[in-house]
Amino acid sequence: MFDVDKSTTDWLGHLKQSGALEDPDLEELESHLKDEIEQLVEKGLSEKEAFWVAASRLGNREEL
Repeated sequence: MFDVDKSTTDWLGHLKQSGALEDPDLEELESHLKDEIEQLVEKGLSEKEAFWVAASRLGNREEL
């Protein structure tokens, strides 16, 4: 079963490893990610699908 909280934590950890983002930046990204996931789930996507769509919309580590 997909765990959206664990996936979010893992995603943030991956971004933090780059060293380019500070904690306030990561907190803001987490907020945006969770908001986007919530909106996508409301539109009918599963949490797993919503997580991947939301994360891809925010960008990868190099883009951020």
